[in-house]
Amino acid sequence: ADFFKKTLPAFHFVPVFYIGSEDADLEELNHIFVGEKNIVWNTTQTGAVGRMKIDQAFLEVITEIEKQLLVQPFGEEIMTMVK
Repeated sequence: ADFFKKTLPAFHFVPVFYIGSEDADLEELNHIFVGEKNIVWNTTQTGAVGRMKIDQAFLEVITEIEKQLLVQPFGEEIMTMVK
């Protein structure tokens, strides 16, 4: 956050760290808001989120996030970090 604040002083940054693991419910982790768009991971997997595999539905989430971010400043850089 400090690095980005120095680089982009007009913006404020909050570092976020979250681990989806054994005690996290899928309903807590299967979606993300990018802007006002809610992107949902519609996986058929069950059980502990920390043991789930990347499936086609997850790749579709990444693709949708990419569509939303690539039109934004630094969108390509963000997607490079995500991938």
